[in-house]
Amino acid sequence: MHRVVQRKLFRLERTETFPFRYHFRSLGVFERFLRTVWKESVVQPSVYRRLLRAKRRSPNGHVVVIEPLRLNLLRKRNRGPL
Repeated sequence: MHRVVQRKLFRLERTETFPFRYHFRSLGVFERFLRTVWKESVVQPSVYRRLLRAKRRSPNGHVVVIEPLRLNLLRKRNRGPL
């Protein structure tokens, strides 16, 4: 995004940041998602231990991950005839 704005191909019109929620029906689904989609993500051992304790207390509970998401709205600049 930075390059196309810098090269003046697009103009940044607006940026919005909001919480984005991922719902996982089980710990297994969450772990599979980490292995296949969020391959570069790391869950700290202390966080993972807390997650395991919470799942033991509520075995049917879902895992919800909430992260800030930034959405950039770009508009293509009009290019004159070459």
